Parts: sequence; C-alpha cells; structure tokens
Amino acid sequence: MIGKDVYQVNWIEQKGVVISQVINFKTHKVFAYMTWNKEGERGNRASIFHRGTFTIHEANK
Repeated sequence: MIGKDVYQVNWIEQKGVVISQVINFKTHKVFAYMTWNKEGERGNRASIFHRGTFTIHEANK
C-alpha cells in the first residue's frame, strides 16, 4: 500500500518481463510500467508505460 486507496504490485513474468503496476481505487486509474531485455536499447532493456481506467462492478446478490 502506497497510500490510502493506492496500491503498488510488482511481478516478473516467466519470460523475464518485469511489470510494476500502481492502482488507485479512489480515482479508478491504473498505471503500468513494463521492461524487458532487448539488445541495442539503452542498458540493453526496453520499456513501455501504459495507463488506463477501471470500473468496479458489484456482484449480484
């Protein structure tokens, strides 16, 4: 937990892709940074940044 309603999750995929995700449940925004090995790139690592929004749906009771 980074702060109230804000969480950070990190993991490494089996093929070596590293993902860091920040999820804000107050603003419903999510940010993800991914990096992986790639020769010729700076530090031999390539990366990409994604951002988006999400909606929480309550389950039918």
